[in-house]
Amino acid sequence: MFSFSSRESTFLRTVSLLIAATFLGCSGIDDNPTVEITSSDDNPTVEITSPVSGAWLEDVVTITVSVDDDGDISKVSLFANGESIGETSTIPSDGNLEFSWDTQLNADGSTEPGTYLLTAMAQDDNDNSTESDPVEITVLYPVKLTSSSEKDIQPSWSPDGSQIIFKTNRLDENPDIYKIFTVSPETKEETQIVTDRDYHGYPGWSPGGDYVVFNSYDIDEYEWWTMDIFTAPATGGETQQLMDISI
Repeated sequence: MFSFSSRESTFLRTVSLLIAATFLGCSGIDDNPTVEITSSDDNPTVEITSPVSGAWLEDVVTITVSVDDDGDISKVSLFANGESIGETSTIPSDGNLEFSWDTQLNADGSTEPGTYLLTAMAQDDNDNSTESDPVEITVLYPVKLTSSSEKDIQPSWSPDGSQIIFKTNRLDENPDIYKIFTVSPETKEETQIVTDRDYHGYPGWSPGGDYVVFNSYDIDEYEWWTMDIFTAPATGGETQQLMDISI
């Protein structure tokens, strides 16, 4: 059995440590390894490329969105005035997406024309998200104002925008006899402008809206190529001929 003095024991421990340190250094083993974790803090980019601000839209339209990220995009959402109108997690490799939007159908199921701000939001796998710059568009759609089974044609707005004048052949069995009416775009109430003429074509308004103007010819002679221009009070009454091409 061997015994060592305290000085000898200290010497042996020192040699052992030196041997261990030499072994670790030569073998390339790092006794204090550093683990690097990489993550992306960059937000994705997103842009509405179509339509552009100022566009007028109606019916079903296509909205194009472009996205990009140094990672993977997990979701892209589309909004109109803050209300969601589309969302997808299927991202094409080129980053260009197309959304279909029925402009006549809002979130509550109503159909309201007006101005809307379109925005898109992209979110990546690291929960980074970006909202696009807004695109301001105007939604409009046709509103049926008359319900005649005959022809209601050639409408024209009044100067103040309160009435629309049009001609119709709904009042006579002869389809060539056209009378003129006005209709309110707000209430859809119709009012006939009664004149002493049977035919009225391409009705319009005077600048002040006090008179209406139209072309006319004598139905009995059926010489439509001899059209003359007439005016009448907007409330109806006797007409005044302005031009006579037979002269």
